[in-house]
Amino acid sequence: MLRCLKGARVSIGVPSAKKRKPSVSGGGSPRKARKTANGGRAASSREGKEHGLGHVEPELNPWEYVIEFPGRGDCMFEAAGTGIQANLGHARPVGEMLRLALANDVRAEAIKLETGDMREHFQREIMGTHLVVDGEGEFTDMHARAALDAHAEMMGKQGEYGKDLELMAIAAGNKLVINIIRGKARYPYQLEGQEIRNPPITLAFYGLHYDLVVDTRTEMGRRMADADQAEKAADLSD
Repeated sequence: MLRCLKGARVSIGVPSAKKRKPSVSGGGSPRKARKTANGGRAASSREGKEHGLGHVEPELNPWEYVIEFPGRGDCMFEAAGTGIQANLGHARPVGEMLRLALANDVRAEAIKLETGDMREHFQREIMGTHLVVDGEGEFTDMHARAALDAHAEMMGKQGEYGKDLELMAIAAGNKLVINIIRGKARYPYQLEGQEIRNPPITLAFYGLHYDLVVDTRTEMGRRMADADQAEKAADLSD
């Protein structure tokens, strides 16, 4: 069974899944201020802008820093890809073209998994859909296959927002857990019985957008936060 964030963007044909009890990591009360590696407050790209319907700011611990991504429809894939690369010791790609290429690679790998090696698993998840077929309420393997193919075709378009299925595919394909922060709540995304070999990554979900959250208590987290701050400072000076 997929463990999905109830209320997140819903994948086509994916039934409501059991929601795990949300929790907030320990170490003191979480707070909304985004902390830099040096303890200062990081500016949000959303501050001063109109928030979308259902927008929720994540409540973060003091050691957590948000690396922001443009809201062009690829934010889930770019944020997840950057976190996965950080696990391998690689810094965030420099330049718009390389960052877009990373997002496209992560998107393509997720779709490949959904329609390839794990097709049967994702079709089983779609089988419980509420869709009524031919007025009979019966959703067969044939219908599930067609729904998954239609979903994959839609997700293959650059700029199409990632859904729950893609979070699951990214987690499974990279053998890790994706922790989602929405407001005060934290939800782990993973496949039931999934093999875990790599450290988790954490994404902040605002209702319509994803950013990457890094832990500045780690060397890589500090390096990424410092690089992000330097990039923002350079942008302001241009």
